[in-house]
Amino acid sequence: MSLCSDDFVVATTAEEAVDRLAALHQQATSALSQALKRYLKERVKPDAAQHCLFRYPELRLTYLCQGEVPTTVRAYAKVQVPG
Repeated sequence: MSLCSDDFVVATTAEEAVDRLAALHQQATSALSQALKRYLKERVKPDAAQHCLFRYPELRLTYLCQGEVPTTVRAYAKVQVPG
């Protein structure tokens, strides 16, 4: 079991997802900055709980195709099938 587990939050709109990611990014960068300042000043390494604060969030994309699957020529991040 991971010490860093959070409940997954479902965003129903792109705007909501971006706002959530921005908030998580702000939290992570702030925690990392504070931990780095503390280490440089006091030589105290961050503990496991602090490490959990500066990490990448998990992002899941669910694609619900309406009708026929559109064709595309792009290769990067191509969503080929619903799911």
